Amino acid sequence: DDGVIYVTDSAKNCVFRLSGGKSEVWFESKAVQQPNGILAEKVRLLVGVTEDGTIKSIDLKTKQVRTFLTLGPGANMDGLVTDGRDGYLFSDYYGRVYRADAAGRKTLLLDRRGPHQYTADFEYIPDQGLLVVPALYDNRLTAYRLKTP
Repeated sequence: DDGVIYVTDSAKNCVFRLSGGKSEVWFESKAVQQPNGILAEKVRLLVGVTEDGTIKSIDLKTKQVRTFLTLGPGANMDGLVTDGRDGYLFSDYYGRVYRADAAGRKTLLLDRRGPHQYTADFEYIPDQGLLVVPALYDNRLTAYRLKTP
């Protein structure tokens, strides 16, 4: 709401903050290695961390880090969005999309693992329950209608 933009840099293991026309390294820690997917909320930043297959919560004021949920090593954390209610959708680049509730309990929604079936960043349109996943290597989008629990 305040116009601040946060950007992950997986190679440099940091989170940049863009504000007022300036860019700065805002967060850097061994607790957040290979950050990728990111979602800014009012009091925290959720960051997908590939190094340990987690989503970390970073307090925007104190920068305290907590683990929100864990998939485990081998997961390549990528897309991360709100589900339009009290939860989140996130992807593992290797073909899976999950829903997590506000407490971090996860449910597998989509498993596309297989040759060239990657699930990188995606778009979710909450009022239509529509999940749109790009195929990175064959020039197409696939849309899925998600049922609300």
